[in-house]
Amino acid sequence: LLSFFWALLPGVGRAARAQSDVQQSLPVGPGLPCGAAKTKCWLIFIRHAQAWHNAFDTLDRWRDTPLTLQGRKQAREAGRGALGAVLRQADLIVTTPLSRCLETTDLLLEEAGARNVRVLVHPMATEPWAANCDEGKPKTELLANLSDAMRPWEGFDELSEEWWAKEDDNVTARVHAFKSWIRDDLKEERIAFIGHGRFWELLLGHRLAPAEHTFRNRSLF
Repeated sequence: LLSFFWALLPGVGRAARAQSDVQQSLPVGPGLPCGAAKTKCWLIFIRHAQAWHNAFDTLDRWRDTPLTLQGRKQAREAGRGALGAVLRQADLIVTTPLSRCLETTDLLLEEAGARNVRVLVHPMATEPWAANCDEGKPKTELLANLSDAMRPWEGFDELSEEWWAKEDDNVTARVHAFKSWIRDDLKEERIAFIGHGRFWELLLGHRLAPAEHTFRNRSLF
């Protein structure tokens, strides 16, 4: 039903915001095809599947919007496809604590048969605040509602109570800090990041569609 209305209303959906004047893209080169995941070192950046605020602008007033039925389908199909094969080879999967990313990660791993891959929940790449949909659940609420499959994931205990980006967030500084974190602190050779449209746009230089992914060469950092 949602897909039907989406087709009738192609303009519905959250409008892309203006690109930052100080944006600096990652040093990349061409995106690698999925087959290149067999190489030694790579990064893959994945945008979460469709959430309710992506489908209907007015729902950006909802806090921490979950995936739509279409979004859950997107994540499951991606997990059963080439992306799932890539995730099974990952040394680490990093996801933000917003519900749409946690759900996407969970569904991808379930369908890919990749529950054995280490998962780190970290807020550094969370979406810049633009509306209530970018406000997450407080840590205590988040921990109280975790699924059994998510409980072994690392990083929940280290979250602050209000870990999400606020209106005064310096997203440019956060993008630079994220690059440094990848380069200096993350030693894994094959890492999958599951995050958000705007943050990935500032980081990568282009906007990913829901459930879309792109490769970057790990050795360039």
